[in-house]
Amino acid sequence: MTRREKQLFNRVQKLRKSRERPLTEGEIPVLIDYVRTMTRIEVLSAIFAEDDRRMRSNRNDAATKARLVATARQIDASTKLAHGMWERLVNAPAAAASLS
Repeated sequence: MTRREKQLFNRVQKLRKSRERPLTEGEIPVLIDYVRTMTRIEVLSAIFAEDDRRMRSNRNDAATKARLVATARQIDASTKLAHGMWERLVNAPAAAASLS
């Protein structure tokens, strides 16, 4: 298990322990999407680091600069998406309890 996979596993375990009930059938796909999104962020971060290294060696490379900006935007969007999914998973029990 890689370091990132271990971190994701620990977050899922933390989520599971913080809830008073198990995940519902509708929440499982959200959890799967969350893990996929976090994996995507990890891949995009590696791409960003490589492009950043290239930019430091050749500042006039317009293609690398454009790719660097696009990757940063994708990381930002994916991070916001993952945060929203995490909030949905964590706050779902509270929302369900308030409706009862």
